[in-house]
Amino acid sequence: MDRAASKAILKQFDSAHPLLQAKVGLDKLPSKLRRDIDRISKMESFETELSNFLAAYGLPPLTQHRSDGWTHFLHLYVKVIEDIPLEVSAPAVKQKPKQGAADNRPKHISRVIVHCELARETIKHADGEEVLFKVKWTIHDKNGQTGDIFVPNSFSLRAYLPP
Repeated sequence: MDRAASKAILKQFDSAHPLLQAKVGLDKLPSKLRRDIDRISKMESFETELSNFLAAYGLPPLTQHRSDGWTHFLHLYVKVIEDIPLEVSAPAVKQKPKQGAADNRPKHISRVIVHCELARETIKHADGEEVLFKVKWTIHDKNGQTGDIFVPNSFSLRAYLPP
């Protein structure tokens, strides 16, 4: 993820923070902010960018061998990046703000951490097993308080079947 994408994610969570602190539910956020937070927490943009990247380089899509290819990949990806925070960085000491320039850094939050939580048990069914997991985003504010947003997901443990 490039710095611009990280900053954009932090900015969206920062915009939602005062409303969430006031006990406004996610479903009651202003529609654009709600859509942005939903898109970020489900990693929809990342899925699109990865799909475009794979196609641009002639690589097979994540769904080539399994219909739940994205959620299976997401589980593995989040396990790699979990607990690595997106930090709100302080401005460089040598940089002086441009006159009239707005400070676009988040005002309320200090960091966001993504974590993968597996369910205690899988769901067994006639075709195999489903692994349930949630991608949890923990938002830390500058006062030391935290809040979570999570998205439930699942993928199949069916054996890989080559084409």
